[in-house]
Amino acid sequence: MNETENKVKDLMNVFIDEDKPASLSEKDKEFDKYAKLYEERFNKKAYIPEPSGTKEFAIECIKKCLSENKDILDELYYDNFKKDEKNDVLY
Repeated sequence: MNETENKVKDLMNVFIDEDKPASLSEKDKEFDKYAKLYEERFNKKAYIPEPSGTKEFAIECIKKCLSENKDILDELYYDNFKKDEKNDVLY
């Protein structure tokens, strides 16, 4: 290996060996808080919808589920969920 490759390898090892956990953003902490509440209430894990969902949207939907005390997360994420469910369309 040449000198540049050795420097890259050494730098990568520093990152791999680093013990510090990554710090969470305020939005990450808020999502984790509401996801935990959702899981405790409905015994299901909350998630961020794919392919174009955002944490902000997920948090608002989880809050709505909690305030209404209904597990309607899939319906909030996917407008056609009930219709697709009847037609055996799986996500």
